[in-house]
Amino acid sequence: MNDTVCILTHSLYDRWGEDLQIGGVQTYTAQLAELLATRGSHRVVVVQPSAIPFAREHGSGIVVQGIPGGRWSLWKHYWQNYRNQTALTIFVNFSFAIWGGNEPTIAIQHGIAHDGFYSPYGGIARAVHKGVAACLYVRRMRRIKATLDRTDRIICVDLNFPNWVRAHFPRRRWEDKLVYVPNFGIPLPEEQITRKLAAAGGPRKVLIARRFAPERGFPMIGKIISEIAPEYPEHRFLFAGSGELSEELRRHIQPHANCEIARLSRAALHEIYRDCSVSIIPTLWSEGTSLSCIESMCNGLAVVATNVGGLGNVILGGFNGELVSPVEREIKAGIRRVLDNGDYARTLAYNGWLTAKSCFSLEAWQERVMRVVNSLGRDEAVHT
Repeated sequence: MNDTVCILTHSLYDRWGEDLQIGGVQTYTAQLAELLATRGSHRVVVVQPSAIPFAREHGSGIVVQGIPGGRWSLWKHYWQNYRNQTALTIFVNFSFAIWGGNEPTIAIQHGIAHDGFYSPYGGIARAVHKGVAACLYVRRMRRIKATLDRTDRIICVDLNFPNWVRAHFPRRRWEDKLVYVPNFGIPLPEEQITRKLAAAGGPRKVLIARRFAPERGFPMIGKIISEIAPEYPEHRFLFAGSGELSEELRRHIQPHANCEIARLSRAALHEIYRDCSVSIIPTLWSEGTSLSCIESMCNGLAVVATNVGGLGNVILGGFNGELVSPVEREIKAGIRRVLDNGDYARTLAYNGWLTAKSCFSLEAWQERVMRVVNSLGRDEAVHT
């Protein structure tokens, strides 16, 4: 066994190894690699699929390797070069963890991906013969169970997944294997939050910072904003992101002068968070503890979020945000409540910042992750 910590992920850089990608999983992977390189005494290798082979440095002590091909090329490379040979292997994608060997392994569970009527799994179950649907369900359950059994620790970003596991596999105690470690952000200093909220009267900027994908509530949120925007001409509605539904979103909001779409770098996005006062998280399915939600709270935005996945672990409705059902009328009503009452919005924003500062800071996440690493009983693998 060598001194390498191997992190397997589906994406950190683009497929040519040139640009760091924007997204929750990418941010998580980068921070995880930096944490282990900083606190550990071993080299960290991040392995991802790519279009061409590449190897590049990512900060001090971190190398990112691009393996041409897809999932199975990544699997082959891992088995040939890292399986049973590392001090620690971390699977950023939970489904990859079924590949794990005898080395210490950790999997990251980012949320249940099939938890909704609109999800692809739900669509398959509705469309095919009941017997086929039952076979698909059994096959899926067996694979999840095999992955759980093969992995030493599973870091769960929300409580939705641990409770799902307990309900579906009740004959086994899972407490030692499933560890709740919510996602993180970097809260603004209190003096900046105080100044921001004191100056929050008048026209407001509403941010929807999401990947433009069906599970993230698109194009539904575009339709909602196209109906709400004319009611609030003094407010500005900003969609920050990109995705397969960009053109459909553009058609919804194009007629409105107070709506726009911007594709921003992560640094520019942080500045936008500081400039906005309301954030909408319109998820329909497949959500853990949303980085977009936590970053909004860290930056003093009043959050309107749906009660999907782990969002209910972050938002207490009426205290630190609006928590609504994932249907159009409820999302509209939540947005209107925040836009119509400035004092209420400021209270939600301040309580959200307090929550993020106390529970979801980067420092708190780092300590929780390192406790999981060291709980493997292999302190010689990665030292704090």
